Amino acid sequence: MSMATEPDTTTAVITPQTQRRATIAGAIGTVVEWYDFGLYGTASALFLGPLFFSGASPAFAVLAAFATFAVGFAIRPLGGIILGNLGDRYGRKPVLILTVILMGSATFLVGCLPTSLQIGVGAPILLVLLRLLQGFGAGAELAGAFTFVHESSTKKRRGFTTGISAAAAGFGQFLGNLGFFILNSTLSTHDMLAWGWRIPFLASAIIVVVAILVRRKLQESPELVKLRAQARLQAAPRRLPLAEIFRNRPVAWLAGFLVPAMVGFVGYTTQTFGVSFAVNQVKVSSQVTLTALLIMGIVSTITCILFGLLADKIGPHRVLYLGAACSIIWAFPFFALLQTGNTALVIVAIVVSYSLGFSMASAAQGEFLPSLFETRYRFSGVATSREFSSAIIAGPAPFVGAALTIAAGGSPWLVSLAVILACLLTALGTFIGQRQRKLHGVE
Repeated sequence: MSMATEPDTTTAVITPQTQRRATIAGAIGTVVEWYDFGLYGTASALFLGPLFFSGASPAFAVLAAFATFAVGFAIRPLGGIILGNLGDRYGRKPVLILTVILMGSATFLVGCLPTSLQIGVGAPILLVLLRLLQGFGAGAELAGAFTFVHESSTKKRRGFTTGISAAAAGFGQFLGNLGFFILNSTLSTHDMLAWGWRIPFLASAIIVVVAILVRRKLQESPELVKLRAQARLQAAPRRLPLAEIFRNRPVAWLAGFLVPAMVGFVGYTTQTFGVSFAVNQVKVSSQVTLTALLIMGIVSTITCILFGLLADKIGPHRVLYLGAACSIIWAFPFFALLQTGNTALVIVAIVVSYSLGFSMASAAQGEFLPSLFETRYRFSGVATSREFSSAIIAGPAPFVGAALTIAAGGSPWLVSLAVILACLLTALGTFIGQRQRKLHGVE
């Protein structure tokens, strides 16, 4: 069925108040997701190796910590399938409340875990189990936020409103890294490893409670309400939305899988592997990298909003192409600057990598991905395509980066090539997706 046959949803049912509330609710859940995942990424680069893999060599401990990082992404497609299905069948709102509960509880419990020195092999096992729970919830969070905000916004403002959800990712990471920065600058290394690392994880409970309170007050997506009112979803509870996607939109799903490739790979190559590389191989102070991550979070919050506005002006596909091009250009200079060990250049490398190419693609995907699918299976389409991409491309990025660097004798040039490949996959997905958008009357 062509998307052109769907009813017009950019009418009076979408009021400024509806749009504003949806934007805030979508953003606050994204803050929770990226606080959680950004927090874990930073912790895995700086602290979790010696805490949960204390008997291993330093190099293996880093790889093991990055492997647990990847585990959280491996489960995300399952979360996307199950929670996306529930979101299409029973509504966006209840699923968006459930996702923050799952993610937040897992993050809080990580802060309560005993280490391997205390309980041995049980510590990394429990860590992996909590990462699975966290990843399951995250499998539908940003996809659900993009879907809900897209359906609650007028067409001319969708780049801006979904761009705010993307910007919330940078702000969430800023909050998490701010906690580590303050603690790392005031505590000794011994105290940081003994108990200081736990505080940012435990503090996640505050953000989660706020997110739940905000999302409980939401009304359902106007677009979904209108569709249900016209009796278009009467058979939906007896169907599997994902099966319908592969019958009607297999090429769109492929595009949805490819478009986030550089977002995930560049993002985690920058903030997780790049930080580990700078600290462990170049011997940059962890305080310097934490400073870079703080600045990165603030700057990317601003640039995501600006690039969302740009997507409204020139189209999200053009912003995606620009983002891929910028990250390709920066792939080799990024590591060259890190290898100098110079404080200012290290900060420039991380901030530019995240705040230009990454932020362009991150902001534009919020409008682009939901437009690939019809309302009745949009949540499932965005969640599954994006999260399979996360599991296969984004999650393993730090592990792949570490392995490629070892294979190249300590040089990161292979990692730069992998970044370029991820950018080309995004460009290919954008090309395919834009053809789908034109074919089905979106543009």
